[in-house]
Amino acid sequence: MTETVKPGEVRAERMTPQKLGVRLFKQPPASFDPITADPRELLRYTLREQVLETYDFTAAVRTALREFNPDVLLCAGPGTSLRAPVGHVVLREGWRGLRDKAALFSSGVIATA
Repeated sequence: MTETVKPGEVRAERMTPQKLGVRLFKQPPASFDPITADPRELLRYTLREQVLETYDFTAAVRTALREFNPDVLLCAGPGTSLRAPVGHVVLREGWRGLRDKAALFSSGVIATA
């Protein structure tokens, strides 16, 4: 028999940071680290804020660029739908000196999965 969770019921004991294994970006711009994140706070954010509040995608990408300075920005699908929004943030930020589309396209800093 499959156990179900009632609406509003929190099962934080099942969500360990080690199971998650990735950083999650939240509003205001910040991130949850898989090692130090409080599972209850992460669960609350995942089930409430991410569902009920609007998400500032630009702020999340800007935070990733500034805090982690990644080698490549991987835009997971569907298709290439996130390349343009991410590219706009990269150009607006002037990340790695990129200021125009031609430089952005030739740099290879945005990849799709």
